[in-house]
Amino acid sequence: MDYEQCPRCKRQRETTEFFNDRGRRLKTCQFCRNRSKEWNHRNVQRCRYTAKRYYYANHNRCKKLNREYQKIYSQENPVKIRMTNMVSHGRIYDTRRGFYNANNHIDRPFIEQLLHDLEGKCVYCQKEMNINSQTESRDKLLMTIERIDNTLNHSKSNCTLCCFNCNSTRANRYSFEDFLMMKYPIW
Repeated sequence: MDYEQCPRCKRQRETTEFFNDRGRRLKTCQFCRNRSKEWNHRNVQRCRYTAKRYYYANHNRCKKLNREYQKIYSQENPVKIRMTNMVSHGRIYDTRRGFYNANNHIDRPFIEQLLHDLEGKCVYCQKEMNINSQTESRDKLLMTIERIDNTLNHSKSNCTLCCFNCNSTRANRYSFEDFLMMKYPIW
């Protein structure tokens, strides 16, 4: 039987007490966690007051740190951010219209695979798409997710990638097949 010292109560406890029911390793023993939960439950108003005080005291500093983090993260991962935004906007759109299906909804690996299959080119005009989220939001060649049938949700079987201009030009005016068969892009 292995024993470990809890950093909070400084007692020697069995190693199994440092894991939760899902098998995740935790810092404190089960006894300290339960005691902490009980105290928080008894002192809900005090905890809320402390959290508010901290927020108001450090509001500007926290905002500044968050902005700096977002700036660094967006510079390091512009493609990842663009794909994540496409997935989340599709989810929001589908949820508002009652279309959302979590089992078949698009995700980042699916978009990465589509991008690889299309070799970074628009499915309609075959021009190289811009996948950098730092560019102007109305960039004609900005990569967008396109629903083949606009009456359906953003499912994996109903989506492909195209540039912003082809996506906005097609809209509901043309079917996917008709727009695909056009020899030259409209713009």
